[in-house]
Amino acid sequence: MRAQQPVGLSAPIRWARYGTNVTVRSILRDLATTARPAHWLKNVFILAPIVFAQQLGDWESVLRVLVLYVLFCIIASGVYFINDAADAHRDRRHPRKARRPVAAGRLPRKTAAAIGAVLAASAIGCSALLGPGVVATLGAYAGVNISYSLWLRRIWLVDSIAVATGFALRTVAGAVAIAVPFSTWLAVCTLLLALLIAMGKRRAEFSQGMTTLVDTRPAAGLVSRKVTDTLIKLVAGVTVITYAVYLLVPDTADRFGSHGLLLTGPFVVYGVTRFASRVLGSTDIEDPTTFFLHDRGLQLTVLAWVLVTLVTVY
Repeated sequence: MRAQQPVGLSAPIRWARYGTNVTVRSILRDLATTARPAHWLKNVFILAPIVFAQQLGDWESVLRVLVLYVLFCIIASGVYFINDAADAHRDRRHPRKARRPVAAGRLPRKTAAAIGAVLAASAIGCSALLGPGVVATLGAYAGVNISYSLWLRRIWLVDSIAVATGFALRTVAGAVAIAVPFSTWLAVCTLLLALLIAMGKRRAEFSQGMTTLVDTRPAAGLVSRKVTDTLIKLVAGVTVITYAVYLLVPDTADRFGSHGLLLTGPFVVYGVTRFASRVLGSTDIEDPTTFFLHDRGLQLTVLAWVLVTLVTVY
């Protein structure tokens, strides 16, 4: 008797290009891996404007921000598909990235690029529901990230600035979506913090060895680890100083009716210092997002900052 063939998600299907049998489950798993849902955590930056604008009690504003969050998750995943398609030939020379679905050949490059384009276009199109300002901001976000994937990542320091700009645009989009005054201080603090995270990722990549690093990221050959370490210390210091100035300017106290936000200062100092010191003193931190998800001390620090901020602002 013939053995019964599995059905459903585990049933083998023919993947025409490679002539191998795969399952729907494995395809879905590869699509999810490429979409990087763990990195949707970065989109929490869009929540900052609604918190500091004291509109968490306005349900229309909350709904608009939640829709914006979903759109950013979609467009961010689209960018990852495009990035993996563009970098497949370099990723194959990387010890970890070589296992990504596109680099490993399980997901065709053209398919990944097409999926990415559809996701990005869909997010930008749906953002019209939130107004032309949001459309422009998401379009700028897509433009910066696609330019990063195709070109900017090859230019040392500009690649980190491009990544940081993506975080700042999240904050801008959050303000535009609910039509609140754009806070320059908030954008600058976000930009600096994101730049620190991006530089931390670049520093961690040196642990791969220069041969592998230059093969997968050519711009890395233009800078030494010592220079990167110096920049991380500089950006960490400027981030703390900028946030301190924001806490001390009279407009901040006048806006919230007290100097209560000063209590958040120690958490920022500790959090920035902890991240910078861990990056500078470790060789196994390659992805800041994964690092955050596994660092209990940093998680508690961020939680404490959020709670004190909410109590002070509201």
